[in-house]
Amino acid sequence: MANGIRPCFLSPGQEREFESLVGYARGGISSCGEDHARLALEGLVPLSHDIGAIIRCAKADLAVGERP
Repeated sequence: MANGIRPCFLSPGQEREFESLVGYARGGISSCGEDHARLALEGLVPLSHDIGAIIRCAKADLAVGERP
């Protein structure tokens, strides 16, 4: 599991979806920067997830060198 505080999830499916979004954000941050990643997520993220939490987890993962 990646570093960074993860939220609690209502189901395993919701957790998998969140982790997929974190991976997408990691790639966006690495290649285009945080602002671009945040804007891209705004078009993808359902109401069940917090974009700020996704970005925080992605940045924490990158800080420890974790790759998707």
